[in-house]
Amino acid sequence: MMGKVLIISKGETFMVVTMKKALKSAGYEVESCAMTPRLVNSSKAGVDMFVLYVDEGNEPDPEVLVILRELSVSSGKKVIVIASSEDLRIIKQTVPDSNLAATFVRPFDVHGFVNKLNELSRADKVEKKNVLIVDDDVTYLKMVNKWLADDYKVSVVSSGLQAIQWLAKNKADLIILDYEMPVANGSSIYEMLKSEPQTGEIPIMFLTGKNDMESIKTVLALKPERYLLKSIGKEALLDELDNFFSGRE
Repeated sequence: MMGKVLIISKGETFMVVTMKKALKSAGYEVESCAMTPRLVNSSKAGVDMFVLYVDEGNEPDPEVLVILRELSVSSGKKVIVIASSEDLRIIKQTVPDSNLAATFVRPFDVHGFVNKLNELSRADKVEKKNVLIVDDDVTYLKMVNKWLADDYKVSVVSSGLQAIQWLAKNKADLIILDYEMPVANGSSIYEMLKSEPQTGEIPIMFLTGKNDMESIKTVLALKPERYLLKSIGKEALLDELDNFFSGRE
């Protein structure tokens, strides 16, 4: 099985039926649902790829666009959009290119569409390390997610509580943890994770905006794998992660 695809559209049109048949022939499990927040939320479990199909005369539901954007950011799910050029422009105001795995302008070639999904599915099967990023700065989360998405399976959460809930159901090879967060700061979350058998062995890197000597000493006393400044650039961060995982193999 190639994975599960959910086609989201205004209705079961001829093109939706054609896509479903082509995907099933290619080995995918396929479901479809109407373009409403309630149905998308109730249908999203176990889905690997979301295909938003906006037919002529229809408009994308703004709430559905927000759901798709959050799914791509928080869990790295693939989002593919098929629409007119004008609808794509509107959609990208909510779901930017960085959160879209592929886009197709109507009219489109169904065969080329299936080939693209095959390519995305094969890329997912290459073993990538799972990196969980914990930071209350949503803008920063989106930026780092975009930086790492090509090389790692990235998931992001905005609080320590969300991190604990995520780790109860998912596996991480590395946690990048903001040291300064409201309510539960990085050090308390670090100690909680290290004290639990299920998460105690997961390596943790701290992320912070402070680089004074006293702050560095405080962070290093907890013995994290690395101490990264938020000012780190994309290439330097990729080098840090690549070197870290290479050293563990």
